[in-house]
Amino acid sequence: MTDRGRLPYADDGQNRPNRWAVIVGVNQYHTKYWGEELQMCVNDAKKLRDILRDRGGYRNDHIKLLTDDEGDPPNRSNIITSLVDHAKQAQPDDLLLFYFSGHGEARSGENYLVTNDAQSVSLTDTALKLSEVVAKMEESVAKQIVIILDACQSGADIGSKGGGLTPEDFLHHVHAKAEGMAILASCKRNEKSWEWQDGVRRHSVFTYFLLNALSGKATLERKEFVTVSDVCKYVKAAVGKWAEGLQTPTLKLEAAGDFILVDFTYGKPADRFSFTKIILGLSGEVMERSTEQARQFVEEIGDGIWLEMVEVRGGRYLMGTPDNAQGDEDERPQRWVNVSSFHLGRYPVTQAQWREVAGWEKVEIELPVDPSGFYESHRPVESVSWAQAVEFCARLSRNTGKRYRLPTEAEWEYACRGWETTAYGIGHNVTPAYVNCLPGPDYEGSPALNETTPVGDYEVANQFGLFDMHGNVWEWLQDWYGLYEQAEQTDPTGPAAGERHVARGGSWREYAGRCRSASRNNLPPDHFADDVGFRVALDMDGGRL
Repeated sequence: MTDRGRLPYADDGQNRPNRWAVIVGVNQYHTKYWGEELQMCVNDAKKLRDILRDRGGYRNDHIKLLTDDEGDPPNRSNIITSLVDHAKQAQPDDLLLFYFSGHGEARSGENYLVTNDAQSVSLTDTALKLSEVVAKMEESVAKQIVIILDACQSGADIGSKGGGLTPEDFLHHVHAKAEGMAILASCKRNEKSWEWQDGVRRHSVFTYFLLNALSGKATLERKEFVTVSDVCKYVKAAVGKWAEGLQTPTLKLEAAGDFILVDFTYGKPADRFSFTKIILGLSGEVMERSTEQARQFVEEIGDGIWLEMVEVRGGRYLMGTPDNAQGDEDERPQRWVNVSSFHLGRYPVTQAQWREVAGWEKVEIELPVDPSGFYESHRPVESVSWAQAVEFCARLSRNTGKRYRLPTEAEWEYACRGWETTAYGIGHNVTPAYVNCLPGPDYEGSPALNETTPVGDYEVANQFGLFDMHGNVWEWLQDWYGLYEQAEQTDPTGPAAGERHVARGGSWREYAGRCRSASRNNLPPDHFADDVGFRVALDMDGGRL
């Protein structure tokens, strides 16, 4: 009998099936189709590709992306060719996934996916029929087939095989040898599929919640994987709550058992990774957007649980806030500080990472397994004290042979700034569009979330490739709290003793001003709250014990 929450493979996951995906996003059409042009389909497709590749156990060469500006053009011929190629390569125990984001239409009992070369005057002859997609995928020997459609009028029946299970029956089984087909559509045949119009979430409504589901929000039972039924339940509830009857996701099944869509235990993260860097203006507008690369050291601390430690090259910078800028008095005097190279966590420590280490033998104190108020494996751990964060580092050090620790205050601010002299590491200002913080009185975007978000959820980083340095959770630091000295220093570690420790970065409870690179908080060592977490640091040489 398989342990609840563990992968259901007979050999404990060593001979796992492959997963194949054809992902299509179409914003631009050769001829004007109807209504307003779509804006989010390409971004939807790319983000899905990223999640499947980086978190979900899909090999990069098993993912075929077809969008307007990356991969092959999303025309009918290319999509069919890609489906046929993947269908031929897939093996019997593999999963074959097809995702389409673009225009759709239902005519005479058939669903049409509007490819970029489809003609509105001859749609039935030039668009891609859903029945064609089904037929091409069924030619494969793969026993698990999943189709996800984000298009208007996309709700559809599978075909004439009959005997499909109800969603309730489908939920009873999670099995690696499950067989059949599932079609998850963003809406019913008589409905439209909507895109967000708030300027904050750069996705369609359906795919926004789909991506959240695949990132871990759909599994609240400490599972290491997400299944079709997990996604279905989460997306139907989330879209239904937002749409209030305007858009109703549908699930059509011909399957025995449930399919694992993403497997968090697959694959070591790459030592070099790409990320999106932005610079925001005073009003929070994007002034610059670029794709950068960074290097990292990756430490496996459990089955499929990794610490990603980004390389932060040392340098000299002005720490603190100048006299003529916004800031508190304890951020002054501004002074020059030299920082040696080190590694810093790409993200705050997650609940999955915490849970793994909390199960190890203690060094000094016991650790609660699930301290967090907002439960989800990929959210930052919170509600932990400074002493508990130090114990986490001590256990990591003993089990890895490397000297993990909390970053110093000087290291943290240097890393946060990422060589920028602006108030934030990503520009002159931040808004809830790019940081999990409270909206200011003049902000016209989405309301406050009032909770943490999964690490990296905002998809942007600073120059070093570090995510969530502003907002989400305050981060405990090594230093005791004290006032700054005027003199230039090298690798300062703060006062020798004190009563309160420094925390940096702001949180979901704070306005933007408290999330600045130089903003300081000070808390008692035994303090814990649902907006306080931490990330770990490591000397460049590994700090071997």
